[in-house]
Amino acid sequence: ITPPHLSDIRVNGMPTFNRQVLYVDTLDILDLTWSPAVDPESGVKHFVVSVFRIDTIEGTETSMRSETLIGSNFTQTKFINLGLEYGVRYVAAITVTNHAKITRTFRTSVILADNTPPAPGNVFVGLLGYGL
Repeated sequence: ITPPHLSDIRVNGMPTFNRQVLYVDTLDILDLTWSPAVDPESGVKHFVVSVFRIDTIEGTETSMRSETLIGSNFTQTKFINLGLEYGVRYVAAITVTNHAKITRTFRTSVILADNTPPAPGNVFVGLLGYGL
């Protein structure tokens, strides 16, 4: 029996694949979407979607909010009134459980709330650093 699979997790519409940090400009909302979960052998039973605050010194995670979604057809949830803080690291996790009671957790990249405007300066492209 195989574990369930999930892909293409997005935070506020931004893909998380192959990114170290996702910047969000809101403190109140995280809109999480994902592709339909796949488990052809036993089917998906439920999801647990959570948001964690990452402690900067110890690297430990503190749960801020969690939501259980019963059923296999979910591909989105929205957390509102989160109270994120600028400069603090967060991560979202989606744990999928199948009918064989096998669970698998999929995590986003680090989420960082930041609304500071970009600093003026040069933009460099490529490894040689050609300025635009």
